[in-house]
Amino acid sequence: MNRRPTRRHGLTLVELLLTIVLVGTLSSVAVTQMAGTTPKVVLMGELNRMRAKIYLQRNRAAANGLLQRVTFDPANSRYQLLADSGAGLSVAETVALKPGVVLLSTTFGANNLDFKPGGAPAAGGSVALQADTSVRS
Repeated sequence: MNRRPTRRHGLTLVELLLTIVLVGTLSSVAVTQMAGTTPKVVLMGELNRMRAKIYLQRNRAAANGLLQRVTFDPANSRYQLLADSGAGLSVAETVALKPGVVLLSTTFGANNLDFKPGGAPAAGGSVALQADTSVRS
């Protein structure tokens, strides 16, 4: 009787080890590529949040017909929304930037962005934010 050669099913130990090494190498490359994106994502999130708060102040000035202000505090990496209710400016909200984001400076006079009644800004300017890569979340 002739025996037919049987076919083996499965992987050899060498094939299995080669697959594990290949997957490990690709994973390490992917992780190192993604490591630098976290500070950028946090920075963009804070930028978008600040933009929304500034638009809120502008819209309040337009709707209420009263002065609205955003006061920036670079020393403490925060800013305040001040609202005029007719009796003068009062703090409506204080916003601290998330860890990993630093408020470097502004070009607004006295770090104040004022919106006149009607919503127009009193003066132009800019705000400088930076990702602090030394902070881990």
